[in-house]
Amino acid sequence: VCKTNRALIQTCSYHYLSLSLSLSFFGLEIEANGATKEEREGEQTTLSL
Repeated sequence: VCKTNRALIQTCSYHYLSLSLSLSFFGLEIEANGATKEEREGEQTTLSL
């Protein structure tokens, strides 16, 4: 999919990189700050209401 031209290769690798970074940070956040994450979700729910 990503081999059509350089622009697509750059966007695909950028999205893959940011996706894996997001997953690592998400995993670290779950391990280190599980309660904090739940509190944030509560705040987001309150803000959306």
